[in-house]
Amino acid sequence: MGYKVLITEAINEKGIDFLRDQGYEIVMGTGPSEETLLKELAGCDGALTRNGKFTRKVFETYPQLKVVSMHGVGVDGIDVDAATEHGVQVTNANDSNSTSVAEYAICMLLMMAKHMNTYVEGTKAGKKDEVRKVYGNDVRGKTLGLVGWGKIGKKVVDIASKGLGMKVIAYNRHITENKEEEFGYLTPNMKELFANADFISLHLPGSAATHHMINAELIGLMKPTAYLINCGRGEVVDEAALIEALKNHKIQGAALDVVETNLPTDDNPLLKMDNVIVTPHTAAFTTEALENMAYQAALGVYETLEGKPVTFPINKLNK
Repeated sequence: MGYKVLITEAINEKGIDFLRDQGYEIVMGTGPSEETLLKELAGCDGALTRNGKFTRKVFETYPQLKVVSMHGVGVDGIDVDAATEHGVQVTNANDSNSTSVAEYAICMLLMMAKHMNTYVEGTKAGKKDEVRKVYGNDVRGKTLGLVGWGKIGKKVVDIASKGLGMKVIAYNRHITENKEEEFGYLTPNMKELFANADFISLHLPGSAATHHMINAELIGLMKPTAYLINCGRGEVVDEAALIEALKNHKIQGAALDVVETNLPTDDNPLLKMDNVIVTPHTAAFTTEALENMAYQAALGVYETLEGKPVTFPINKLNK
């Protein structure tokens, strides 16, 4: 059957080619806003999106819509409850970018430990003699605190413990007491993790439950020599509390691929801080990850429209 699929933003050709090979009509959209979707979803059976705002109003307006597939893992831009109520399958690319993001987090960890930013910028500015007096640190034997025990977090632990010789404390809310592991231990105690880690890496989804989970109290427990890394969602950190801690040197530094506004505004104080690395939500921007995301998202559209078992479902429909 000749289904019609909206792709809300540009994606790797691997996903587009896959859908065209199924005989589907592809509509290339012009943006992810609710207003744009309400115009461009007309006649579409499915949608593939990176940042689309699939609200309840969108699902109410287009009852013929059968599937919305996320180009990536987080589906916080999709009203999954409304989709389920309207019989719309939501899928994602769950196995697409975990390696890329894990490697990025480790890269940030090493850049901070070795003061790479200081060396690079100082050398470029003609201050090589001055910055050579700044000394970095080895990470072997140091403790990594991991918050976000999913695919990405587990790969971060694997690289840190086996590749770098770090000890790991990983937060797991599903246990009631500390549990020894080959890499270190799992703990249900977030305060214990924040108080003992030299580096803390966050890999949490954005939701009402995780909003500002990393608050002033937890940040206040960190060692003055510790670093915070966030390659998950910016809103999980109370940014005002983090900025205050960085300004007052309560912690050593931070490396952030996301901030509360997702991408930083030009006036964000974090951009002016020497002890902070900020990147524009690019942890998953590798050739391999983008190909995987496009293909796996397209696969979810195809599987749903053709009535096949869905590889990466987000919701469960009553059929």
